[in-house]
Amino acid sequence: MRTPGKARRILLAAVLALPGTPAAALSGDRGPSPVSGRVDTRIEAAYREEDRRLDGTVTQVWTNATPDTVSELWFHLYWNAFSNNRSTFLSESGGKLREHSVAPGSPADSELGWQRVTSVIVAGEERLATLKYRQAPGGSSLDRSVFSIELETPLQPGASVDVTLHWESRVPRLRRRTGYKDDFLLVAHWFPKLGVYEAGRGWNCHEFHERTEFYANWGTYDVELDLPARYEGKVFASGVPLPPSERRGERVITRFQAPSARDRARNDASGRTPLVHDFAWTADPDVKPRRANFQFDEWRKRFPEEYARVQKALGEERDISLGDVEVWVLMQPEREDQWMRHYEATCTALYFYGLWFGAYPFERVTVVDPPWGGRQAGGMEYPTLFTVGSNLFVPESRQDMESTAVHECGHQFVHGVLANNEFEEAWLDEGLNTWADSEALWRRYGPLVQDTEYAGLRYPGIAMFPTPGGGVLGDLLAAKTLDLPFTPFKFQFLRSSGFVNYWRDQPSLAFVEAHDDPRWMDRNVFLGEPDGDPALPSWAYKSALTYKINSYYEPAVVLRSVPALLGEDGEARLLRGMRRYADASRFRHASTADFVREFCAGAEADLEWYFAETLGGTATVDWRVDVTQQRAKPLFGFVQSAAGAEFEHVAPKIDEDEAAWDVEVLVSRTGELCLPVDVRFSYEDGSSETVRWTREQQQAARWLKIRRSSPKPCVSAAVDPDRGYFLDRNLRDNQWFAQRDEVAPWRWSERAFSRTAHWLFFQSGLGG
Repeated sequence: MRTPGKARRILLAAVLALPGTPAAALSGDRGPSPVSGRVDTRIEAAYREEDRRLDGTVTQVWTNATPDTVSELWFHLYWNAFSNNRSTFLSESGGKLREHSVAPGSPADSELGWQRVTSVIVAGEERLATLKYRQAPGGSSLDRSVFSIELETPLQPGASVDVTLHWESRVPRLRRRTGYKDDFLLVAHWFPKLGVYEAGRGWNCHEFHERTEFYANWGTYDVELDLPARYEGKVFASGVPLPPSERRGERVITRFQAPSARDRARNDASGRTPLVHDFAWTADPDVKPRRANFQFDEWRKRFPEEYARVQKALGEERDISLGDVEVWVLMQPEREDQWMRHYEATCTALYFYGLWFGAYPFERVTVVDPPWGGRQAGGMEYPTLFTVGSNLFVPESRQDMESTAVHECGHQFVHGVLANNEFEEAWLDEGLNTWADSEALWRRYGPLVQDTEYAGLRYPGIAMFPTPGGGVLGDLLAAKTLDLPFTPFKFQFLRSSGFVNYWRDQPSLAFVEAHDDPRWMDRNVFLGEPDGDPALPSWAYKSALTYKINSYYEPAVVLRSVPALLGEDGEARLLRGMRRYADASRFRHASTADFVREFCAGAEADLEWYFAETLGGTATVDWRVDVTQQRAKPLFGFVQSAAGAEFEHVAPKIDEDEAAWDVEVLVSRTGELCLPVDVRFSYEDGSSETVRWTREQQQAARWLKIRRSSPKPCVSAAVDPDRGYFLDRNLRDNQWFAQRDEVAPWRWSERAFSRTAHWLFFQSGLGG
C-alpha cells in the first residue's frame, strides 16, 4: 500500500501482545514462521446497484496443517469496520476515512457499509447459533469485524473442514480501499474470510484497525459474479476470467479463477505451486482496457547492467531469467493516453523485482486507474491486481504515477508471493518494498524533477523558501488574512489562485531546480522521527508518523546501508541475502525471524545485532569529522641516535617552508548505534588515505584521533566518504575542507534576494 499523499514528499491502547519484545523478535527469537494450512474458496455473489447490495455464498475448505486440535473457526468481516463510528477502525481514526469525515446520513443515502452472515453450514449442519463477535481486550464493544464459529466436532491435525457461509452486505461509499463511486466498483476484503491458524498460538484474526494491513491463508479461488448487463466486458479481478461471460436477461455472469488453471498446473523456480491469499475485483462500464505484454528479453536488452550485476552476485550458474507476463491496464476515458506510463512502470517492477526477488509467478497482472473522485481507491495492492492513480498534465519526470505503479506492483512480490503477517510485521512488506521501489525507480527513471503547480499546470523548479506568514500577526503583516477580533471570521486580502500565485512568485526568475534521488528521499522521511518507535504491530505505534517511518522508510534506509556495513562485495552480498530470503519464503508465511535468518545466511554475515538495534530498537547515529593541522616545529635540542650513543645537539632549521605538516583528524559519534565506517582524508599532492573506524572501536570510545605527518597539507576529510550509510542523522558535518567555496553562497543568495524582491513588489500593491 502506498503511503497517503504525494509519493515521498508529504510526511506524513490495548493490543494483542506479540510473543517476546520487538528486539527479541527481530533477533530471531520468535522461532520459525507458523504453519497454517490451505484454504480453497468458491464464491457466488450478486450486486444490486439500486440499493448498493452485494450478497453471496462462500465455501471455504480449510486443511488443518498444524499439530493442534481446533475447536472453532475465526473469520473476518472487514466491511463492518465501515458500519458505524464506534467500530475499531473509525474510533481509532477519529471518524475519518483517508481524511474524509464520515457523516451520519440517512439509511437510504448513508456512505457507510456493513456485512451480515445469515447462515453457516459446517459438515451439513447449521452453526449460525454459535456465532460470536470477537474484540481485543479493551477494544470497541460495537466492532463487528471478527467473529467465530464453534465446531461440533473438533478438527484433528491433517483433517479438512468444509464451511459454507451465506452473507448480505451493503457496499460502502469508496473512501478507503473498497466501495463504489458512481458506477465504479472496487471490491476488496468483501466476503467472510477465514483467519490464519498458527500452530501453538491459535487464530490470528485481528480486528480491522485504522493503521492495518492483512494476513491470510494460501489457496485457490473460483468466483462467479452477477452484475447488471452494462458491466459486460468491463469486470476484472485477481487471476484470469473464464470466458465467455453469460447474459441472463438484464444481468451478466462473469467467472474468474485465481490462480489460473495454467498457473496451478506448474511449479515455479522454487519448486512450489503458485497460490494466492486473497481475491479482489473491479467493475466500471466506462473503463478503457488496454493490453500489452511484459517481455523479459526486451527489458534485458534495455537494462543489461542490472541483469549482469545480479547474475554476477548470484553466480553464473544460476538461472535468473524471467517469464513474459500479460499486463492489462484499465484506464479512465479522459486519461486513456496515459496507459503506456502505467504499463512501463509495471514492467519496471516486473523486471527489477523479478531479478531481485525471483520471477513473478502468474500469467497476468491487472492495473486499475480509479475515476475522478475515487482517488481513495488508488495505491493499493491485491493478488495479481493493484490500483494506481493518474493526474492530467503531470510529467513523467515528476514520477508521481510511476512511483505508485512501481510500488504497488512491487507488492506482488514482497507480499503477494511472500505473504508475511502485515498486521503485526508491516515493515517486512512495506519496508522491503520501499527499499526496492526506490532502487527500481532510480535505475529506470533517474532523478525525480520537482515542480510547482499553478492552476493545474506544472512549472519546473521550486521556491527556495515559503512566503512569509504564520500565526495571526504573521498573516496580517504578510497581507494574507486578518482575524476579526472576538469572531470566528477572517478577512482575506487576496484569494489565492494559480495565476495570481504565478505572478507573485515569478518562477522563471526566482525558482531553483530540484533533482531528487528517490533513495535519498526515503532518508529524508526517515529523519522526521528516526528514534520514535521500534518495530511494533501496525496499530500499536504512538502516531501515524512513527508507523509510516518504521514500516516504510526506516527499513528502506537500514537495508540500503547494508553494503556499507559489509564493506567489500557489500552490494552483491545484499542481493544474495535478499534472494535467499525470497526463495525460501515463496508461498509461505514469512516472518521477521525468517528474514533475519535467511538474509544473514545469504549475505554470509551475522547481522542479527544490526536489525535488532535498528528495526527492533531506536538507536541512531551521527558522525562528525574535524581536522586541525599546522607546520611541524623544527627539531632542536639534544638527540640520541641509538642506545648508548652520545647526545648530539641539533639546531632548528630556519626554512620552515620545507617542514612537514602535523595533521590530526578527529572523527566522533553521537547516538548509540555503532557501525563500522570509513574515514578518508586527502592531501594537496592528490594522495589520500582511508582508515576503517571499526564497530569495536566505536563501542569502546565515541571518538577516534588519527595523526599523520605529511609533506603536504590535508585539503579534505570525510567520514563515510562514499555515502554508503543512509542512517546518519546529519550529513552536513561529515566533510571538512581546507578552503571554503566562495561562489556557491553568492549564487544561492542571488536567488533568495530575487525571490524576496519579487514578493515585496507583489505585496506593495497586493498584486496590482
